[in-house]
Amino acid sequence: MKVLVSDLELGMYVNKLDRPWVESPFLFQGFLLTEDNHIQQLRDLCGFVYVDTEQSITNALKKLQRVKESHAGDSGKNFIDALVVESNNIDASSFEQKLVKAKHVHEETRNYISQVLRSVYHGATPDVEKAKTIVSDLVDSIVNNSDTLILLTQLKSQDESTVVHSTNVCILSIAFGRYLGLPLEKLRTLGLGALFHDIGNMKISDAILKKRGALTKDEASIMKAHAFLGYELLKNEKGMTEEILSIIKNHHERIDGSGYPMGLKGDEICQLTKIVSMTDEYDELINQYDGEKNSTQTEALHHLYNLAEDKYEHQLIELFIQCIGIYPIGSIVETNTGHVGVVVKLNDDNKLKPVVGLMLSRKKELYEKMKFLNLASDVWQKSSGVKVKIEKVLEANAYGIDVNSVMSKALSC
Repeated sequence: MKVLVSDLELGMYVNKLDRPWVESPFLFQGFLLTEDNHIQQLRDLCGFVYVDTEQSITNALKKLQRVKESHAGDSGKNFIDALVVESNNIDASSFEQKLVKAKHVHEETRNYISQVLRSVYHGATPDVEKAKTIVSDLVDSIVNNSDTLILLTQLKSQDESTVVHSTNVCILSIAFGRYLGLPLEKLRTLGLGALFHDIGNMKISDAILKKRGALTKDEASIMKAHAFLGYELLKNEKGMTEEILSIIKNHHERIDGSGYPMGLKGDEICQLTKIVSMTDEYDELINQYDGEKNSTQTEALHHLYNLAEDKYEHQLIELFIQCIGIYPIGSIVETNTGHVGVVVKLNDDNKLKPVVGLMLSRKKELYEKMKFLNLASDVWQKSSGVKVKIEKVLEANAYGIDVNSVMSKALSC
């Protein structure tokens, strides 16, 4: 009987390993487990072993029966399916706790932006002090829990597109600023500019702002005014520094002078503004608020990279790609074993091997609950001889997986 090493107990008779016996420290092939250190050696060496039920003693047989019953229905599945939660060092409950904490900060930010936009629409001005508190909380959360907050940027709503977009750009900008090593005060400045970067939209008519499809030349000209309108709205507000106002006014400027409203070039655009410019376009691509098909995160990064020569600083784009990762959080990916899931966490030491929340088995059967696969762990190759890796990035909504719905469901549990 095949048994995971985590299920081994004294009294079981091991007669076969998941590797040649000569590669083990055990002298004879086949022995009764009578010492705890033998179990530990097997756990260090193997992912599974074979146990002879006839030569195992009574108490161990009871354990084997429970193991057999718990894995009933696993037949035919890739062994990795049974091993996923056993050896990954990924705690599902810890992930859920982080998600709940991130949800609270994320909702607070969205609610504030929603209130601000409504008040501005009706002629009032934003509560800047409240905004500073919101951004300060976001900065603290991203320092401690950036992956989960970035994952929440997958949540979207067509009815509150400006709210969601402003929240996402704020999160992504702070996360990138942290990656660049900016001090806390700069991160707060960056966050405030990102939070308010599209506030001028509230001075644009709904007919233009919510129009689906291409704008006319006149409509596009009016839409471009939002950057300057946002600047005008906030320039006299206490606490609005020149750096914050620069982000709001200039986030559509480009280093080749092709942007607006002033056609600034190169170093005429401050570094914090360049950061928000990139995260703004990145979020627009992966969350198409105008009803167009979403780009995958990887496609969006390729797009930004192709623009780097003319529109953005090449080095800054490369650093952004390093920050987001080749397999960005929220990407739908398929492994070489046929499993499908969503990237939920990056491993800082190896961003080619992130943590994937598996949703479909190799047979493309839906898991009842997400299983966590840490590709940076070498347990897979040790235990099954299979080197698990990401085979390809799939299109948004591949296999009917809607990351937005997945996250909404997780947050409602």
